[in-house]
Amino acid sequence: LSRFVPAGVELAIKWPNDIVARGGEKERKLAGILIECRQGLTLVGIGINCTPLTSNAGEAVWGRAVSLEELGSSVSRPEVLCGLVERMGYWFAAERGAVRDYYRANDALVGTVRAFGLGQETCRGLVEDLDPLESITIATADGPRTLPIAQARHLREEAD
Repeated sequence: LSRFVPAGVELAIKWPNDIVARGGEKERKLAGILIECRQGLTLVGIGINCTPLTSNAGEAVWGRAVSLEELGSSVSRPEVLCGLVERMGYWFAAERGAVRDYYRANDALVGTVRAFGLGQETCRGLVEDLDPLESITIATADGPRTLPIAQARHLREEAD
């Protein structure tokens, strides 16, 4: 998506499934991925906000989401789709190390205080490292914790 936003707009990956536009202290969701398993099938959906939200979007997303158009882009939906398919092809063929390096260079969580669920437990602390293929390391009041990425859930807090 970075090729479609004007210079000066910073995009980052907010684990586990969001692309956010950063402005000062605020992050607004530009895109997201949803993966669900139902009846032996895995369904994958990718949503990219191309145009501004309508009034029926609901209060939960007002101020938390942004569109390409609101960021100053005049790209069409077909252009976004073609760009998405092209980049997906690139990343599907990439080595795991390249995926990890790109993710880490564009991560939105490292250096922020976040809460994660691990089973019935909630772990809150400063995110020190996020390896999208392995683990999340956070500095908690009780010392550093390393959470396995496959079992950790990012818990939304008001500050998010």
